[in-house]
Amino acid sequence: MLAIRFATVDGNFVTIDEDVQPLLEINNPVIMVTIQHPLLDAVCEFDADAARRYPADCDQGLGQMGLLIHSKLANAGYWCTPTNSAAFASTGGDGVHFSFLVDRDTITENSPVVVTVPAKFGEPEFANVVVAENLGNFLRFGLHRGYFGIEQLAYEPDLTLQAYGSADWQPSEDRHYSVGYHLSENGQRVRDFLIKRFDLEPLSYTVGEFDELQNTYKPLLKYPVRDSS
Repeated sequence: MLAIRFATVDGNFVTIDEDVQPLLEINNPVIMVTIQHPLLDAVCEFDADAARRYPADCDQGLGQMGLLIHSKLANAGYWCTPTNSAAFASTGGDGVHFSFLVDRDTITENSPVVVTVPAKFGEPEFANVVVAENLGNFLRFGLHRGYFGIEQLAYEPDLTLQAYGSADWQPSEDRHYSVGYHLSENGQRVRDFLIKRFDLEPLSYTVGEFDELQNTYKPLLKYPVRDSS
């Protein structure tokens, strides 16, 4: 069992590391977030195995599928990042990151996964989309297209659900490739390795199922306090 520390600073959560922990604890309440997530541990091990088996010049391991696993959980700290979240991965593009929803100061295998898209301007809730009820379903959702293009749920949810929901869907425009609705050959090899390791089957959503996912979990997200001056 692991734990990470959060402190409330100016109304927002920040992750405490050893360098700033003593200073923050003087004037700010500290919240211990317990991590009980064996699947995340297994995914980290898989990431290292995939990097060795399918070497690449950059974006090793699951990075070949657009999923850069972080070395430790931490709140990503962007203007729109939910304060009650801990990021476990990013895409490597425009600050897009994937986080667990922290509920009752705990992260478990039942923690929902949220994608945060800092380039999506407006209110913070517009920049956040609930991708899956848990990490297992998140992995399944990306099996057809990888994980880089998941950020498009914040821009074109209907098209993204179509692209991610069927192996038969094929890119028909240049922009479909540029936003990540495809996997490279190496990405496909990593994908097949991932399926075999975790015995995964692709997951798709109907529009109604996707809307229900948002209605269930988005109200639980807490956003940074914005400067009104």
